Amino acid sequence: MLQILWDTRGYFFWLLVISAGCLIAERIRPWRYGQKLFRREFLQDLFWLIFNGHYFGVLFAYVTAFLAQAVWPVMDAAKSWNLLGGQPILVQVLVYFLLKDFQKKNS
Repeated sequence: MLQILWDTRGYFFWLLVISAGCLIAERIRPWRYGQKLFRREFLQDLFWLIFNGHYFGVLFAYVTAFLAQAVWPVMDAAKSWNLLGGQPILVQVLVYFLLKDFQKKNS
């Protein structure tokens, strides 16, 4: 997990950098001058940042990729079942493009 956080080429790293930059900018020139950083509503703000912002999207993408990678051997074995062999070519192409989106990309 730390490798993902500190990979400077990754989206998650730059999302953390931009979030830290916004926090620093807010402390230097606050929108609400009397508002403290660690106040009673801080945990609620943190909750909404994680679950309503990009962090949850990134976490969801990693979990989904992990699960897809775990299920891929079963999907690969299903090729021998020839489920679509008798279907019209248009159906085969549509299913191909749908399933191709889930394939792991090698970088």
